[in-house]
Amino acid sequence: MLVGLNYPWPANRYITIGPNLTPRGKPQSWTQDNKMENNFKTLRDAGITVIRMWLMGNGANYDGTVEVGFANDRGNFWDFHPPASVDKSFLEDFALLLNICRQANVQIIPVLIDFAFFDEPKGDLPLGAGRFVPTHGDWPGGRRSIAENPSIRREFIIGTLEPILKIAAANKDVIYAFEVINEPGWCIYRFTGSLFGKSLKPNDMMAFLSECVASIKAYGLKSTIGHRYLSDIYGEFSSVKVDLPQHHYYASKLFDSLNGKYPSTRIAKIIGEFGSITASEFDALKDRASRERDPTRKKILDRQVSDFDLQKNQWPDLSNIAPLVVNLPRDTDPSTILELRLQHLDSLGYQLAIIWPSPVDPDRETIDDLKLDSQKLQSVRRFTGR
Repeated sequence: MLVGLNYPWPANRYITIGPNLTPRGKPQSWTQDNKMENNFKTLRDAGITVIRMWLMGNGANYDGTVEVGFANDRGNFWDFHPPASVDKSFLEDFALLLNICRQANVQIIPVLIDFAFFDEPKGDLPLGAGRFVPTHGDWPGGRRSIAENPSIRREFIIGTLEPILKIAAANKDVIYAFEVINEPGWCIYRFTGSLFGKSLKPNDMMAFLSECVASIKAYGLKSTIGHRYLSDIYGEFSSVKVDLPQHHYYASKLFDSLNGKYPSTRIAKIIGEFGSITASEFDALKDRASRERDPTRKKILDRQVSDFDLQKNQWPDLSNIAPLVVNLPRDTDPSTILELRLQHLDSLGYQLAIIWPSPVDPDRETIDDLKLDSQKLQSVRRFTGR
């Protein structure tokens, strides 16, 4: 089984390619140094050969126009219209990213968009019936019309996705698979808490995914979708056929399951995300956040406490049965958690397992570090034999 790492925030940025919004007009920070290539080489040396990375995230820097108005059959509407041709910086940055992967001798799973791309718009724009408002990095989300409207969807595929795929196809040797979207289930689930607003119609989402997958295959690339649960692959999203079925696993007792639940003929190929933090590490992070007095560092720590709360769960499959039938989790040691989890995933028939990294140190938040400490890397080395 191959081992990968989620590298979701190069230089701690959510969006990897295209116009930079912080600061505006400047190149993406990762393009100006060799930190990413050095990090990839460090990972490669530990036997981590695949990188999974977001490209456009929630779409905040993906500009077009918004049509706002009212229609008798729809009520109030807010439709995003993509550009006829994607900004060249998306293409230039993507080509550079693939070259960095080649130099470091790693492959990549580029994730085109996150589920938040289709969420309710998070910014304010002038309203007016029938009005087309140009966007200038004003707001994230709000691109749901790309899934809902067939003609707008086609504009997106022709003007944005296919130019990106053309570059990917020219660098096929470094593309492990091309991922349409991260965790699309949140766009259609009935209950999402604060993760997502008004849900999309499942048929609209399936049409979007199917058409994107068809384009990926037309360019001779392997396709994947980063599903939250294994059940998504065989449930609501079963009509969308990808080359490499992928799901994530954080040991939520109510929903999560691994390949062992299904017959071997229905095995998923990729674990796209799984946690690398133990409960004791999470408790230490939470304690540090509670004691932090510097507002900037505290904000970073508090957000990580929220983000990593789900990831601290121990895996029920990694429990010893004591004489009194008491479950004793084995994945509680930071020095062995990844080795044990990788061994287990390998035994279940996955061909690739992609680690979700550890929390970042607030004192290094502006540094593009690995987000996977030496202790965890050594654990991976034992599994990969490096």
